[in-house]
Amino acid sequence: MTSIKGLTAADKCHIEIYSAHGALMMRCDMNDGSAVTEMSGMQDGVYLMRITVNGMSNTWKITKK
Repeated sequence: MTSIKGLTAADKCHIEIYSAHGALMMRCDMNDGSAVTEMSGMQDGVYLMRITVNGMSNTWKITKK
């Protein structure tokens, strides 16, 4: 589960996870500051996670082991 502190019910937030090749692997919307991002079915490797809150995005490189 992924959580972001400080979000309110009025905030629009979603998470996207992309493969290292740029393919969208998962997208989920957050409710009340938390979302389930289940990656157990995905292969180990490097992914990009983009979090968008109220139209403002940040992207991080993550590694699944």
